[in-house]
Amino acid sequence: MKAIFKVFETAIDKINKYSLYLAAIFIFLSTFLAAVNAILRFSIGAGFPWSEELSSYFVVMLVFIALPNLEYTNRQLSIGVLNSFVHNPTVLKGIAIFRGLITLGFLGMLVKLGIDITQKAHMRETVTFVLQMPRFLLYGTVTLFFVIAILSWVIVICKKGEFKNAD
Repeated sequence: MKAIFKVFETAIDKINKYSLYLAAIFIFLSTFLAAVNAILRFSIGAGFPWSEELSSYFVVMLVFIALPNLEYTNRQLSIGVLNSFVHNPTVLKGIAIFRGLITLGFLGMLVKLGIDITQKAHMRETVTFVLQMPRFLLYGTVTLFFVIAILSWVIVICKKGEFKNAD
């Protein structure tokens, strides 16, 4: 059982590591597209209408792509008031597990809703405004990273509240 858990943990480690690289690529592409579009509009008075939409999608997607890693390494935004008052490591691990269980509940609801909206977008064949990209791909990607965040929290909880060290 421990060997299976170790394989599972290693897989989630790698997914979380490479998801940050993907998020970094998305922020670079978003910045690049916005800069090129601004330069073109300033210099020749016209830009690419699709670049604004794509740039926005990159920024939104990078947030959801980075979410599992931030949760897994305890770098997600959270209220640290308890951490400043509580110095007992056992109590802090208990707080982390409690926070993980609450987060699992919310992420579970988001996955359920994400699956529902992805299916509806696929059935209705909805597309984005300018790029005409199928929306179910965007919704499905976000839902996938919610699932990865759930799996990351399962590992943290199974390790009794110990987060992965940020590399």
